Amino acid sequence: IAKKLHVDTWDIIFLNQYIYPDILPRSRLLKGTKIFVPSQKAKLNAVSHAKRSFVSCSNTKGYFSSSAIQWYPSKENDTPHRIAKKFNVSVKDMVKANKVRISGLKNHSLLHKGTMLKL
Repeated sequence: IAKKLHVDTWDIIFLNQYIYPDILPRSRLLKGTKIFVPSQKAKLNAVSHAKRSFVSCSNTKGYFSSSAIQWYPSKENDTPHRIAKKFNVSVKDMVKANKVRISGLKNHSLLHKGTMLKL
């Protein structure tokens, strides 16, 4: 779906994580499943300002592909510092990019398994 609509896989997962908590990049969706996807304009702006549009799945198998903004699902007790080091990104920038969604986030905060961080 992401590839077909030219949006990032993790943006779709982020927008739908509360409706479908077990959604993953390789999840299969049933025909008629409704999901949120970011609009093309939002792809240029950023997920935090995304205008969402509802899409109904047709005969698609539900395989996803990634392209723009990258999201990382943390492992139990990961920290932003470890994740930033792993992906060679600035810890300060990563914490700043995720603080809006995760209040109180700091360099050495312990994260729960599956917490999605924007890289």
